[in-house]
Amino acid sequence: MRYLYIFILLALTGCGNDQKPKSITDQGTTTQVEIKKTIKKGASKSEIAKRLQFHAEDTFKQDPLPDVKFSDDNILITTGGTGFKINKEAIVKMPSNISALRLENKMKTILWQPKWHFWGAGTIMIPSVVLNQDKSILAIVELFGEEHGPFGSRIILINTYNWKIIAIHTFKDKKITKITFATGNKIYCFASEQPLLKQKSSIFRYNLKTKKLDNKLECNICDMLYIPGNGLCIKTKNDTELKLLPKSNVKKTFNFTTKNSSGILIYTPSSRFILLGNKSIDTFSPGKYWAEQSIPYQYKPISAQYIDNSNQIAFLTSHNELIIKTKNHFRKISAHTGETLYYNNTLNKLIVGKKFKDSLELYSLPDLLLEETVIPGSARPKTKGTILSINYLPHHKKYLVFDSFGNMYLLYKKTRRWEKILILQSTR
Repeated sequence: MRYLYIFILLALTGCGNDQKPKSITDQGTTTQVEIKKTIKKGASKSEIAKRLQFHAEDTFKQDPLPDVKFSDDNILITTGGTGFKINKEAIVKMPSNISALRLENKMKTILWQPKWHFWGAGTIMIPSVVLNQDKSILAIVELFGEEHGPFGSRIILINTYNWKIIAIHTFKDKKITKITFATGNKIYCFASEQPLLKQKSSIFRYNLKTKKLDNKLECNICDMLYIPGNGLCIKTKNDTELKLLPKSNVKKTFNFTTKNSSGILIYTPSSRFILLGNKSIDTFSPGKYWAEQSIPYQYKPISAQYIDNSNQIAFLTSHNELIIKTKNHFRKISAHTGETLYYNNTLNKLIVGKKFKDSLELYSLPDLLLEETVIPGSARPKTKGTILSINYLPHHKKYLVFDSFGNMYLLYKKTRRWEKILILQSTR
């Protein structure tokens, strides 16, 4: 009876059967024996090993990356026509040597409007709006994709003399969140990390004429600043590294010494650049490893401007204050500020955004007297939206404003009243 019990137990557990172990796969069904049966007789051991390895790689293959949801329903490209109808007061004569003419494509007419996304309360996806050095080209970065990603990007180039769209450059799988113009036809782009696409944050250089991308470097940054004649300066995030990336090869970096783990970069006319960090304000010259001057302070700046005529620095803090630095002294000028700060070096005025009614304060320099307060949304024609970007265009003698509702307009004072000329509005 005892031997009968052992025999039954062995039969149930499968012991004594001539079986070989199965290979572990995603499906859990295919065995090594079954694979070997498909291999012709007389195959060498190396051929069998290759077949088994190929099957293992195929079985454990990772899931494919998700596709970025592409959309271009806010773009129209034609071979004729003149584009949007623009108020004649917004068009001025073009000089023959501006950058915009070098990139112009006369064979196509491109129409574009900022796209409105009906997510939550509604939004546009415009992370960056910048002007080039001669202020003839406005570059707008627009993201596309789904609400939570992954994202692609496009860079829209607009001629600021006649408001025609020069070109649109599309990057179908890059989330570009910051750009800055270099010399010639080149720009530097910072693409944020996209875990869904297994992409790390990186910087790359892009040629707007040849459409070639080069000098790619994986890094995460707080800010970046192009220094004419030297290259791109970056402040890396969450560490004390400050780097200058030469124009020829971004991987041959020049490292600066700083104690700041975050900060904002601004440029001075004397070819120096300044880091407003989380511990001190450091002034650097290209080619020197250490700061020429380091002034400790306890502010956390979110935006900064160098005031040419007085060697002063204006910056907004995370506590919604406007601070002016003169030599080693700091003076509080205004409270309850927003995120807009702009220095108009043509008229020598400082423009400061306020949270109350999305207004702007205009200060005369160097005495920093408050001249007046402007509410751009109330200027005719009335608009809604918080200011994302403001610049002064000397060839128009007007301010160029882009807001959070996708409105782009020229803002100017006519006699005693402020008015505006609408250039673009978002699609809804």
